[in-house]
Amino acid sequence: MNKTLLTVLLTTALLLSASAHAAGAYIGANVGSAEHKLSIDGDSGKEHKTGVKLYGGYALTENFGIEAGYAHLGKVSDSDTDGVNTASLDYRARALYIAGTAALPLSPEFSVFAKAGLTANHGKVTARLNGFSDSMSRSNTTAMFGIGAEYSFAKNVSVVAEYENFGKVIDENEGNTKAQMVSVGLRYKF
Repeated sequence: MNKTLLTVLLTTALLLSASAHAAGAYIGANVGSAEHKLSIDGDSGKEHKTGVKLYGGYALTENFGIEAGYAHLGKVSDSDTDGVNTASLDYRARALYIAGTAALPLSPEFSVFAKAGLTANHGKVTARLNGFSDSMSRSNTTAMFGIGAEYSFAKNVSVVAEYENFGKVIDENEGNTKAQMVSVGLRYKF
């Protein structure tokens, strides 16, 4: 009798702990700091702007899944004037990605995860000089990766913190731009 009761209690505890990391669909939204690294003719610089991300995925098992998302990586602007001439430059970046995910539950509420996949990046640069403007738009498909942690504070809702590297957004002979983002957000599991 005691062995049966102990077996039932252990089985129930295992099933309840696995339910927080069970298979199924999810959606989420994050906000964070997007870092843009610009390299032109040997010179480089970094800018940090606010980025946002919307995504959805499906956990095939408690450890493996697939995720797709859209990240708006912010807008970088700069202007200069010498009293006669006024010049300005705007740069915008975004990414669409699909990735495989791997999660490691450390407790019923807390897990760490990693992702790797492909991202279709798009960057647009607009330059203005004394009222005249010109723009350039480029797309680049490259590998992406990310790592993060998830804490489930309610039955279907969790808070997520993650780092993602989207690789090169613009890749030209004269220079390139790279983007990465550190963000936090909420995830809802169906």
